[in-house]
Amino acid sequence: MAPLAKQGVLFFWLFVDKNWCFVENILYIGVNVLFLWLIMKNMKKTIIYCLLALAATACSKSNFDSNTPSDKIEVSFGQTATIQSRTTVGQDGHSASWSGDETIALWAANGEGNYELSAQAFKMHRFSQSFTTAIFSATITPLTEQSYTYYATHPAPNSVSGDIATFTLPAVQDGGNNFGSRDIMVARPTVAPALNAESVVNLNLGFSHKMHALRIVLPQNTLQDKPITRLEMEFEQAVVGDVLVNFADPDAGTTLVNGTSKLTINIPEGYKAGDYLWAMIHPTDLTGEIIYRVYAGEHASVDKAIPLSKVAEAAHISPMQIAVPEPNLLTTIYLDVTANNLGEDYTSLTVLDSNGNTIKSFEANESNSYSWSINGQIDESKYKNQTFTIRYESPNAIVEDKVVFSNFTPYEQTNRYTTKVPYLLFEDFSGIFAEGESYGNNDYAADDRNQPGVSLDSIMDPDGWNAARYWAPHSCVRINARSQATKIVMLFASQHHGRLDTPQLKGLKSTANVNLKLLVDAGGHIHKSSSFSVSGAILCVVTHTNANNPIDGIPVGATGITSKYDTTLDDFGQVHKSFDLDTSFGDYAFGSTFPTQECVVYSATSATRICFYPIVSCDNNATGNAEANVYIDNIRVSIAK
Repeated sequence: MAPLAKQGVLFFWLFVDKNWCFVENILYIGVNVLFLWLIMKNMKKTIIYCLLALAATACSKSNFDSNTPSDKIEVSFGQTATIQSRTTVGQDGHSASWSGDETIALWAANGEGNYELSAQAFKMHRFSQSFTTAIFSATITPLTEQSYTYYATHPAPNSVSGDIATFTLPAVQDGGNNFGSRDIMVARPTVAPALNAESVVNLNLGFSHKMHALRIVLPQNTLQDKPITRLEMEFEQAVVGDVLVNFADPDAGTTLVNGTSKLTINIPEGYKAGDYLWAMIHPTDLTGEIIYRVYAGEHASVDKAIPLSKVAEAAHISPMQIAVPEPNLLTTIYLDVTANNLGEDYTSLTVLDSNGNTIKSFEANESNSYSWSINGQIDESKYKNQTFTIRYESPNAIVEDKVVFSNFTPYEQTNRYTTKVPYLLFEDFSGIFAEGESYGNNDYAADDRNQPGVSLDSIMDPDGWNAARYWAPHSCVRINARSQATKIVMLFASQHHGRLDTPQLKGLKSTANVNLKLLVDAGGHIHKSSSFSVSGAILCVVTHTNANNPIDGIPVGATGITSKYDTTLDDFGQVHKSFDLDTSFGDYAFGSTFPTQECVVYSATSATRICFYPIVSCDNNATGNAEANVYIDNIRVSIAK
């Protein structure tokens, strides 16, 4: 085994402000050893084992401006051993070894300059007990017998075009001293015989580290008594992104494309005071300022600026000591609009507190995500578990949703809540808190032809609903239609319709005149005591502008048979649709799931009310009677597109 590089003298300079210290390590990259061992069985493929030994990296005497020699790989034989742990860059910042999940890419160019191996990946197989030698393996097609020029990179690239290999240097790193794929290296080309089954080929490869390492230490491990879990740094130059490397020339510089200036180090287990946080950046001239902040969970510090003027060279390590800034008393609230049920796009939204005071207004954006921040001390009781109104405005409507700020935490940026643009009108009757009934249950009295209107404000949230001949014990509303006839020489026949009226559509603007899309779940039931031959139950959808509450039901036909109601069917308003209903539901089907019916309601304004009334379809040309019950649930009204 070739001897390790001799220990060198650490050269450094000190750059200080009162909270920060920057020391530059000039490193002499130690000697590394690579051994390729081929085993060939009677197969068309050859299993190649690469034995790599990365010796301890030490410091060398050097002036800051002097050239740092590249890592060199010296061919040697070695004895492999079982993996005992992952190898790491030593906490001293000098020693180094292979990691347990490394990948190396190998090229083999023949005498004509054609690659018979191109970016062939060799994966870690096992490494030595001392962690400085490792065996890599790959399966390849045997090469023809001739001399080859071999090239290698660490890790394997994302892509290759000509002699240029592309790697990714991530913007989010884990801070560990296992650099893994972040440690981009290029080997010095070497000429050697073909990889074959009859002999062992020694490849004398010398790897050059192409990235610059940051070794960061924080003097404390908490922010607001919580463990630090993230460090964010923003440079004035791009430092991470896609790295273009000439794999055939280890002395060539690298190029950063698609770069970004923000580097994030995640520490999910929490930072331990005194430990190093490691990060890899692309070599560059660092000038101007670094702005950094730390996080404890989602508690953030204020931003801290560090003046900087230095050259971050390849194969160098820059130690940094940075102070933990003061906590940032900033509370951010996020509001995500996850759906739009209104039927047309909203143009703005406004957040109001429980007293109707405006908290924040926004113009609509394509992301449907909004946020605002509160800087400084905050009264938690004004936000936590409080109900806020989200008011949406569209060209034709203004509608509101309610959001409870549960799990609200001051001085964090994770207070995220969701809201939906509501329907112009929605009612699922889940808010019924007391049973309501008026000539709508299953008592089948002969004189049950009355149909007085009833306001539903006494059994559900007061909003202006009206019903006649109805029953609402819970979860939905049932309305009733009765047909009866008496034949004494001549026929006296009438129908007595129950009804259900929505409130006025006050969500529409006063200037709006629009068509609406109506969805309603409805099902029917024919009363078992009906003496007529009944063919079905029909639900009609009409509109009117009668703002009164209550409004009576309406009889049709002969009104002289003990009926005191003199109105006509025309009083229901404009008919938009009639639905023949499934009548397989029972006489107490509250809580059932009913088929959805759909129709268009034309020319609606803010004064419009939608009315539902039932018809019992029967043969009433003789003395007798019949009743049909219609269940109504999940009324959804939106603007038709």
